[in-house]
Amino acid sequence: MSRFHVDAATGAVTRVSGTAIRLTATNAAVPTVTITCTQSSGNCKKTYTVTITNGTTTSGRSTSIPTFNVSDLATQAGVTFSPAAPSPASPLVFSIVSTNNNFTATFKLAFDATFNSSATTGSTAWSYSVAVN
Repeated sequence: MSRFHVDAATGAVTRVSGTAIRLTATNAAVPTVTITCTQSSGNCKKTYTVTITNGTTTSGRSTSIPTFNVSDLATQAGVTFSPAAPSPASPLVFSIVSTNNNFTATFKLAFDATFNSSATTGSTAWSYSVAVN
């Protein structure tokens, strides 16, 4: 089993463990997640729980996403993330705390990935979900 880490801030990919070799030196594309609250009453003043969980992976290529990591958490005044810098985890759970009537919050999302010893060469697609309650 080999594990690779994708850095949310830069997209840099590094091998954490195992003997697998990455065939490209390019950084991974790291998505930016945007969460917006514009309730019809104009009142988004509350705490929202953000939960990021595993989905499926390309068959035969990988086994799991053992941790998610986030960076570049940004929003306007009156809105905070709790904790301010969430630690890597799976599932990854943190809060957005708003004292504003409306807000937009963004962050970059990446993860570690494990590959089984019989993984085939090629691109791997992962899916995951971001739920806000």
